[in-house]
Amino acid sequence: MSWADRNLGELCSLITDGKHGDCKNEEGSGFFFISCKDVKDGRLNYDNARQIVRTDFAETHRRTDLKPGDVLLTNSGTIGRLAIAPDDDKTERTTFQKSVAVLKPIRELITPHFLYYKLAAENTRLINSAGGAAQKNLLLGELRRFSIRIPPIAMQCSITSTLSAYDDLIENNRRRIQLLEQGARLLYKEWL
Repeated sequence: MSWADRNLGELCSLITDGKHGDCKNEEGSGFFFISCKDVKDGRLNYDNARQIVRTDFAETHRRTDLKPGDVLLTNSGTIGRLAIAPDDDKTERTTFQKSVAVLKPIRELITPHFLYYKLAAENTRLINSAGGAAQKNLLLGELRRFSIRIPPIAMQCSITSTLSAYDDLIENNRRRIQLLEQGARLLYKEWL
């Protein structure tokens, strides 16, 4: 089982970024406009995500067409934050600003989770590939030429299975810590 060096442009059917302008807000529309700040801890965080009018969503979504399993990468400002688009109803109603790129993996070549973990492991190289003086930007052409080593699909699945199990343990512990902190705050409030 040999590993091969491949460019992201060879491994993805599409690498593009979001809208290069602004959208009109419409609170409660159900159409989300994700920015760099909404991509963190491997997830899309919708808590403070903007909601936009349907027409602006449709215009940008035609290009980005976010689907479950697509990998999102922040490519402007804070370079290298990653998320995998979840398999839920919000994904089909999500588009994003130009500070976020979408990578659509060709699943016969690379699994979404392996691409996610590999880019996370290559974070320093991604950051160093970015240019710009005042604000760093990872250009789409540079992203398409970015080379990674990948094993055969069966090994990718084995690797990601192990890493996902660790991620699940970490997330469970994070939730436990939050509950313990909440309990401690309630006790402090009651006692003091």
